[in-house]
Amino acid sequence: MTPRQYSISSSPRWNPEHATLTVAVLNEPARSGAGTYEGAASNHLAQALPGSKVAVTVRPSNVAFHPPELDVPLVLVCAGSGIAPFRGFLQDRALAAAEQGVRTAPALLFFGCHGPESDQLYRTSWPSGRRPEWSTCGRAYSAEPVGGVRYVQDRLWADRAEVAELVERGATVFVCGDGQRMAPAVHRTCAGSTRRSPVRTRSRPRSG
Repeated sequence: MTPRQYSISSSPRWNPEHATLTVAVLNEPARSGAGTYEGAASNHLAQALPGSKVAVTVRPSNVAFHPPELDVPLVLVCAGSGIAPFRGFLQDRALAAAEQGVRTAPALLFFGCHGPESDQLYRTSWPSGRRPEWSTCGRAYSAEPVGGVRYVQDRLWADRAEVAELVERGATVFVCGDGQRMAPAVHRTCAGSTRRSPVRTRSRPRSG
C-alpha cells in the first residue's frame, strides 16, 4: 500500500520529541454513486485508541517550504487540512522570537473551509492557546459565504490592500491545499492584486 504523507503541524522548538498531525478523515459518498469511499489511512488513525502503535517515518519537507527569517512578513493561504504546516510556521516563529527577544514581522493567514461550526480547524486551539498577536486570520466559508466571500481566494481579494502592503515589504507567500483548483485560483488572485510587486510564492499540495 502506498504510504500516506501528512504535514507535521507543530514546531520542533515546541518539543523535539513530539510532533502533531492534522488529518482530515475521508469518508464520503463514492464517486461511482454506489456506497461510501473511506480513506484507508485517515480512518485507521481516527479509529485508533490512545496507546496504539502506528508505523510512521519522518521525512524533511521541501527545502523551499520553510518559514523565512523573522523579519520577513508572511502571507499564508490554505484550505482544510492545508492549515497544518502553517500552524507549525506560526508556532515556530513565536517561539523563535521569544528565544531571541525580538519582534517578528506580521503574518496574514487566509483559511478556507465549509463552515465555522463544521470544519474550521483550530478555531479555538492554537499552539500557545491563542493565535500570536502579530498574525491576522481571514476566513472564507464555502457553504456559508459572507459578503460575497465564498472561497479563500475571495478573502484574499477582499483583503488585497493588506496583502499588497506586505508584499511591498518583501513578504513571502505560501500556499497549501487543493493543487488542482484552489492553488491556481490563489495564484491568479495574487497576480491581479499585486501588480506593482513580484510575488514570491511557494506552493505545496494538501497532504494526505
